[in-house]
Amino acid sequence: MFPLAAGLSLGVGAFWWALTLRHESAGSVTLQDHGREWVIGAEAEPTLPEGLPQHLRAAITQAARTGRLIIPADLAAIRATSETFATRRSARPNTFRLRSPVATAVLEAKPRFRWTPVKEATEYRLSVIEKDNGKPGSEMTFPATTTKWSPEDSLKSDVTYEWRMQAMRGESIVARAPEEPEAFAWFRILSEAERVAWERERAAVGDSNFLRGIVAARAGLLEDAAEEFRALGRQNPRAESARIFLEQVESAGAR
Repeated sequence: MFPLAAGLSLGVGAFWWALTLRHESAGSVTLQDHGREWVIGAEAEPTLPEGLPQHLRAAITQAARTGRLIIPADLAAIRATSETFATRRSARPNTFRLRSPVATAVLEAKPRFRWTPVKEATEYRLSVIEKDNGKPGSEMTFPATTTKWSPEDSLKSDVTYEWRMQAMRGESIVARAPEEPEAFAWFRILSEAERVAWERERAAVGDSNFLRGIVAARAGLLEDAAEEFRALGRQNPRAESARIFLEQVESAGAR
Protein backbone atom coordinates (compact mmCIF):
# COMPACT_ATOMS: atom_id res chain seq x y z
CA MET A 1 0.00 0.00 0.00
CA PHE A 2 1.02 3.62 -0.50
CA PRO A 3 -0.68 5.18 2.56
CA LEU A 4 -1.46 8.82 1.82
CA ALA A 5 -1.84 9.67 5.49
CA ALA A 6 1.61 8.36 6.42
CA GLY A 7 3.55 10.26 9.05
CA LEU A 8 7.02 11.62 8.79
CA SER A 9 8.79 8.64 10.37
CA LEU A 10 11.78 7.25 8.52
CA GLY A 11 10.80 3.71 9.39
CA VAL A 12 7.03 3.73 8.81
CA GLY A 13 5.14 4.82 5.73
CA ALA A 14 7.64 7.23 4.18
CA PHE A 15 10.91 7.12 2.32
CA TRP A 16 13.12 10.19 2.78
CA TRP A 17 14.88 10.99 -0.45
CA ALA A 18 17.94 12.64 1.07
CA LEU A 19 19.16 15.48 -1.09
CA THR A 20 20.98 18.50 0.25
CA LEU A 21 19.32 21.79 -0.55
CA ARG A 22 21.61 23.96 -2.65
CA HIS A 23 20.99 27.61 -1.77
CA GLU A 24 21.34 30.27 -4.41
CA SER A 25 21.69 32.96 -1.76
CA ALA A 26 22.47 32.99 1.93
CA GLY A 27 19.83 31.03 3.80
CA SER A 28 16.89 30.72 1.44
CA VAL A 29 15.44 31.30 -2.02
CA THR A 30 12.00 32.47 -3.13
CA LEU A 31 10.03 30.59 -5.79
CA GLN A 32 7.13 32.07 -7.73
CA ASP A 33 4.05 29.87 -8.05
CA HIS A 34 0.94 31.27 -9.73
CA GLY A 35 1.28 34.60 -7.98
CA ARG A 36 2.23 33.00 -4.66
CA GLU A 37 5.73 32.96 -3.19
CA TRP A 38 7.39 30.02 -1.44
CA VAL A 39 10.53 30.61 0.58
CA ILE A 40 12.62 27.44 0.34
CA GLY A 41 15.22 26.89 3.03
CA ALA A 42 13.69 29.19 5.66
CA GLU A 43 12.91 28.04 9.17
CA ALA A 44 9.59 29.86 9.31
CA GLU A 45 6.46 27.82 8.60
CA PRO A 46 5.04 28.66 5.16
CA THR A 47 1.64 30.27 4.79
CA LEU A 48 -0.68 27.47 3.66
CA PRO A 49 -4.30 27.22 2.47
CA GLU A 50 -6.89 26.91 5.19
CA GLY A 51 -8.26 23.50 6.11
CA LEU A 52 -5.26 21.34 5.19
CA PRO A 53 -4.88 18.23 7.38
CA GLN A 54 -1.95 18.26 9.77
CA HIS A 55 -0.03 15.47 8.02
CA LEU A 56 -0.14 17.41 4.76
CA ARG A 57 0.86 20.66 6.43
CA ALA A 58 3.83 18.85 7.96
CA ALA A 59 4.92 17.41 4.60
CA ILE A 60 4.73 20.82 2.91
CA THR A 61 6.62 22.51 5.73
CA GLN A 62 9.32 19.83 5.53
CA ALA A 63 9.73 20.34 1.77
CA ALA A 64 9.90 24.11 2.12
CA ARG A 65 12.45 24.03 4.93
CA THR A 66 14.78 21.31 3.68
CA GLY A 67 14.11 20.70 -0.02
CA ARG A 68 13.22 17.06 0.73
CA LEU A 69 10.10 15.28 -0.49
CA ILE A 70 8.32 12.38 1.19
CA ILE A 71 7.97 9.35 -1.08
CA PRO A 72 6.20 6.16 0.11
CA ALA A 73 8.41 3.43 1.54
CA ASP A 74 6.80 0.84 -0.75
CA LEU A 75 8.00 2.74 -3.80
CA ALA A 76 11.58 2.88 -2.56
CA ALA A 77 12.11 -0.78 -3.47
CA ILE A 78 10.66 -0.25 -6.94
CA ARG A 79 12.91 2.74 -7.51
CA ALA A 80 15.97 0.87 -6.27
CA THR A 81 15.27 -2.06 -8.61
CA SER A 82 14.70 0.27 -11.55
CA GLU A 83 17.68 2.50 -10.77
CA THR A 84 20.30 0.51 -12.67
CA PHE A 85 18.66 0.56 -16.07
CA ALA A 86 17.24 4.05 -15.45
CA THR A 87 20.75 5.38 -14.94
CA ARG A 88 22.00 3.51 -17.99
CA ARG A 89 19.27 4.80 -20.27
CA SER A 90 19.86 8.34 -19.04
CA ALA A 91 23.53 8.05 -19.94
CA ARG A 92 22.65 6.58 -23.36
CA PRO A 93 19.56 8.55 -24.37
CA ASN A 94 19.38 7.21 -27.93
CA THR A 95 19.00 3.57 -26.92
CA PHE A 96 15.69 1.68 -26.89
CA ARG A 97 14.01 2.53 -23.60
CA LEU A 98 10.73 2.46 -21.76
CA ARG A 99 9.39 5.95 -21.13
CA SER A 100 6.31 5.39 -18.98
CA PRO A 101 5.15 4.08 -16.55
CA VAL A 102 8.48 3.39 -14.85
CA ALA A 103 9.11 3.24 -11.08
CA THR A 104 5.91 5.06 -10.21
CA ALA A 105 2.37 4.62 -9.03
CA VAL A 106 -0.36 5.40 -11.56
CA LEU A 107 -3.98 6.43 -11.23
CA GLU A 108 -5.42 4.84 -14.34
CA ALA A 109 -6.43 1.20 -14.52
CA LYS A 110 -5.68 1.49 -18.25
CA PRO A 111 -2.30 3.23 -18.12
CA ARG A 112 -0.62 4.52 -21.26
CA PHE A 113 2.57 2.62 -22.04
CA ARG A 114 5.16 4.62 -23.98
CA TRP A 115 8.55 3.68 -25.42
CA THR A 116 11.14 5.05 -27.83
CA PRO A 117 11.33 3.82 -31.44
CA VAL A 118 13.97 1.52 -32.91
CA LYS A 119 14.84 2.14 -36.58
CA GLU A 120 15.70 -1.48 -37.33
CA ALA A 121 12.49 -2.90 -35.82
CA THR A 122 9.57 -4.24 -37.83
CA GLU A 123 7.44 -4.78 -34.72
CA TYR A 124 7.45 -4.55 -30.92
CA ARG A 125 6.41 -7.16 -28.37
CA LEU A 126 5.19 -5.98 -24.97
CA SER A 127 4.77 -8.17 -21.88
CA VAL A 128 2.99 -7.13 -18.68
CA ILE A 129 2.84 -9.43 -15.65
CA GLU A 130 1.75 -9.17 -12.03
CA LYS A 131 4.89 -8.89 -9.95
CA ASP A 132 3.82 -10.98 -6.96
CA ASN A 133 2.61 -14.06 -8.81
CA GLY A 134 3.98 -13.75 -12.34
CA LYS A 135 0.47 -13.94 -13.80
CA PRO A 136 0.37 -12.43 -17.30
CA GLY A 137 -1.52 -9.16 -17.55
CA SER A 138 -1.08 -8.43 -21.25
CA GLU A 139 1.07 -9.65 -24.12
CA MET A 140 0.79 -7.58 -27.27
CA THR A 141 2.50 -7.11 -30.60
CA PHE A 142 2.62 -3.72 -32.34
CA PRO A 143 3.82 -2.47 -35.72
CA ALA A 144 7.08 -0.54 -35.81
CA THR A 145 5.23 2.78 -36.16
CA THR A 146 3.64 2.39 -32.71
CA THR A 147 5.30 3.94 -29.64
CA LYS A 148 2.37 4.03 -27.18
CA TRP A 149 -0.51 1.82 -26.14
CA SER A 150 -3.26 1.58 -23.51
CA PRO A 151 -4.94 -1.76 -22.67
CA GLU A 152 -8.60 -2.25 -23.52
CA ASP A 153 -9.22 -4.13 -20.26
CA SER A 154 -8.48 -2.55 -16.91
CA LEU A 155 -5.55 -3.77 -14.89
CA LYS A 156 -6.04 -4.50 -11.19
CA SER A 157 -5.84 -1.72 -8.65
CA ASP A 158 -3.49 -2.01 -5.68
CA VAL A 159 -1.25 -4.34 -7.71
CA THR A 160 2.38 -3.90 -8.79
CA TYR A 161 3.08 -4.82 -12.40
CA GLU A 162 6.25 -5.52 -14.32
CA TRP A 163 6.66 -4.80 -18.02
CA ARG A 164 9.24 -5.00 -20.75
CA MET A 165 9.50 -4.80 -24.53
CA GLN A 166 11.38 -6.42 -27.35
CA ALA A 167 12.08 -4.70 -30.65
CA MET A 168 11.85 -7.36 -33.35
CA ARG A 169 13.01 -7.67 -36.94
CA GLY A 170 11.25 -10.76 -38.18
CA GLU A 171 11.91 -13.35 -35.49
CA SER A 172 15.17 -11.74 -34.35
CA ILE A 173 15.39 -9.49 -31.29
CA VAL A 174 17.25 -6.33 -32.25
CA ALA A 175 16.82 -4.53 -28.90
CA ARG A 176 15.35 -5.01 -25.44
CA ALA A 177 14.01 -2.56 -22.92
CA PRO A 178 15.22 -2.97 -20.23
CA GLU A 179 18.41 -4.29 -21.81
CA GLU A 180 18.83 -7.34 -19.58
CA PRO A 181 16.90 -10.38 -20.92
CA GLU A 182 15.14 -11.07 -17.61
CA ALA A 183 14.72 -7.46 -16.43
CA PHE A 184 11.44 -5.56 -16.10
CA ALA A 185 10.27 -2.04 -15.33
CA TRP A 186 7.79 -1.74 -12.46
CA PHE A 187 4.73 0.35 -11.74
CA ARG A 188 1.80 0.16 -9.36
CA ILE A 189 -1.86 1.13 -9.74
CA LEU A 190 -3.33 2.96 -6.77
CA SER A 191 -6.20 1.41 -4.86
CA GLU A 192 -9.57 3.12 -5.03
CA ALA A 193 -9.18 4.44 -1.48
CA GLU A 194 -5.76 5.87 -2.30
CA ARG A 195 -7.06 7.50 -5.46
CA VAL A 196 -9.95 9.15 -3.60
CA ALA A 197 -7.60 10.39 -0.87
CA TRP A 198 -5.20 11.81 -3.46
CA GLU A 199 -8.01 13.61 -5.29
CA ARG A 200 -9.18 15.14 -2.00
CA GLU A 201 -5.71 16.38 -1.14
CA ARG A 202 -5.04 17.68 -4.64
CA ALA A 203 -8.26 19.67 -4.57
CA ALA A 204 -7.32 21.12 -1.17
CA VAL A 205 -4.03 22.60 -2.41
CA GLY A 206 -5.54 24.40 -5.41
CA ASP A 207 -3.53 25.33 -8.50
CA SER A 208 -0.12 25.51 -6.84
CA ASN A 209 2.43 23.43 -8.77
CA PHE A 210 4.62 23.22 -5.67
CA LEU A 211 1.84 21.84 -3.48
CA ARG A 212 0.45 19.55 -6.18
CA GLY A 213 3.91 18.12 -6.68
CA ILE A 214 4.24 17.38 -2.97
CA VAL A 215 0.81 15.70 -2.86
CA ALA A 216 1.57 13.59 -5.93
CA ALA A 217 4.99 12.54 -4.59
CA ARG A 218 3.43 11.48 -1.28
CA ALA A 219 1.00 9.29 -3.19
CA GLY A 220 3.81 7.72 -5.22
CA LEU A 221 2.58 9.36 -8.44
CA LEU A 222 6.09 10.36 -9.41
CA GLU A 223 5.36 11.04 -13.06
CA ASP A 224 2.52 13.37 -12.08
CA ALA A 225 4.79 15.03 -9.52
CA ALA A 226 7.46 15.52 -12.17
CA GLU A 227 4.99 17.38 -14.38
CA GLU A 228 4.11 19.72 -11.51
CA PHE A 229 7.76 20.45 -10.70
CA ARG A 230 8.57 21.02 -14.38
CA ALA A 231 5.80 23.62 -14.42
CA LEU A 232 7.25 25.15 -11.25
CA GLY A 233 10.66 25.27 -12.94
CA ARG A 234 9.21 27.09 -15.96
CA GLN A 235 7.96 29.79 -13.60
CA ASN A 236 11.43 29.98 -12.02
CA PRO A 237 13.90 29.28 -14.85
CA ARG A 238 16.91 30.59 -12.93
CA ALA A 239 16.12 28.96 -9.61
CA GLU A 240 18.30 25.95 -8.86
CA SER A 241 16.07 24.99 -5.94
CA ALA A 242 13.12 24.55 -8.30
CA ARG A 243 15.05 21.74 -9.98
CA ILE A 244 15.89 19.96 -6.74
CA PHE A 245 12.31 18.75 -6.34
CA LEU A 246 12.17 17.57 -9.96
CA GLU A 247 15.43 15.64 -9.55
CA GLN A 248 14.02 13.68 -6.64
CA VAL A 249 10.97 12.35 -8.50
CA GLU A 250 12.61 12.08 -11.94
CA SER A 251 15.82 10.27 -11.07
CA ALA A 252 14.30 6.79 -11.57
CA GLY A 253 11.16 7.81 -13.42
CA ALA A 254 10.33 8.44 -17.05
CA ARG A 255 12.34 10.81 -19.22
